[in-house]
Amino acid sequence: MVSGHTPRVAYLVGAGAELIFYFANADECTLKRISSIGLPENIHYAWQSADGAFVYVATTNGGPALKGASHHLVALRIDWTTGEMSFHGPQVELEARPIHTTLDATGRYLLTTTKPLLIIHAINEDGTIGNKVGTSSGIDLGAYPHQSRFSPTNPWNSNLHTFRR
Repeated sequence: MVSGHTPRVAYLVGAGAELIFYFANADECTLKRISSIGLPENIHYAWQSADGAFVYVATTNGGPALKGASHHLVALRIDWTTGEMSFHGPQVELEARPIHTTLDATGRYLLTTTKPLLIIHAINEDGTIGNKVGTSSGIDLGAYPHQSRFSPTNPWNSNLHTFRR
């Protein structure tokens, strides 16, 4: 490997309620902390938009065997060249502890797996989190739904896949 020709690689790391942006230096095998942003509660899961402009983060003060009382979705704008992160729109309160979150293939819907619901929010044209457009009320998700994904072909209302632990 020729020194100085390694492509720049960025990492986002969740540590409690802090999201940290690092640049990796492969030549020196180091990570350089560039910035961080504090979130409402501990980070449980994050999902990047297809264009990389936004990261959608599920936060909670709950955890395994701890229901918690405060749960949110947060959209962040990310500048991958500078490492700058900022809130993008208001945080969205969730009625249950988030386990996982993901976008559909179009990037227009955000699916959040909670215990005991699947919740779908629209993503607005500007990348902010929009209104809740659906829940899984009445669907048996099992004792502990862990990860749900949209089918690659969408449509979101008929092709949800839930993996149970």
